[in-house]
Amino acid sequence: MVVDTHKDRLQLAEKAGAIAIDDTEGDGVEKIMELTGGKGADRGCECVGYQCCNMHREEVSNLTMNNLVATVKATGRIGVVGVFMPEDPGAKDKLERRGQMAFDFGAFWFKGQSMGAGQANVKAYNRLLSRL
Repeated sequence: MVVDTHKDRLQLAEKAGAIAIDDTEGDGVEKIMELTGGKGADRGCECVGYQCCNMHREEVSNLTMNNLVATVKATGRIGVVGVFMPEDPGAKDKLERRGQMAFDFGAFWFKGQSMGAGQANVKAYNRLLSRL
């Protein structure tokens, strides 16, 4: 499953075999839970970082991370490859300036989820992704 608000990227996701979920109405979480019978996905990947925007194109840096906690099943795993900086002095949000965000750690802990993070190995996938 791929959740996005950009129709062109959703079309590419479908071509690659994914179930495309258009989040322009902000109901991506509900759609994932519906598609998984209320259990949530086995795994989820955050691929946008601090620049995440809501359906109104307003930057909400913690939206994808907290949506993943909500939509990944108990004991599931979350991967984080989006750009998160140790500090962003120009950010509007006070937490973001310090490289922090409001993360739903309580639900993450309660569900026994795990997380891996770091920069994607861009060089390994550059050519393949650019051809898409």
